[in-house]
Amino acid sequence: MKASFFSPRLFSYLTLLLLFIVTYPLSAQRKTAFNGDSAAAILHTISVEIGPRPMGSPAEHRAMEFAVSKFREYGCDTAYIMPMERSSRSNTSSGIAVGIKRGASGRTICLGGHMDSAGPEIPGTNDDGSGSATVIELARVLAGTRHASTLLFCCFGGEEQGL
Repeated sequence: MKASFFSPRLFSYLTLLLLFIVTYPLSAQRKTAFNGDSAAAILHTISVEIGPRPMGSPAEHRAMEFAVSKFREYGCDTAYIMPMERSSRSNTSSGIAVGIKRGASGRTICLGGHMDSAGPEIPGTNDDGSGSATVIELARVLAGTRHASTLLFCCFGGEEQGL
């Protein structure tokens, strides 16, 4: 009887190794890839649970607090609400939800969308809750790893009023 080059045991080990090599990058990618369901859940929180977010309203502030909490949860080095006390057009208690993931170089990339909605009866799902949800989901994807550039995640208030 001639000996086979691949014994059943060696074949099993090679099969497991190949399975690991093929599936590991996919499973790692699934954990860090942009996830539409995650973005939709964030959007639901912003536009349905919090609801309309006119400039300077308590709801707009709650939405910004939500964004800041997500920026922290997802690994930003710094997260806060930067207030807009005054503008040339109006007085407001609006602001910008900011998350910062520091990079290795002096470059900065800003990813942003506006958090406010046009009025007290408008949920602002498309304009621009979807943009803010995308920014927050990108923070989940990007803030957990090191990058050459500093990443600045921003959810702006006051856009509907021209700020």
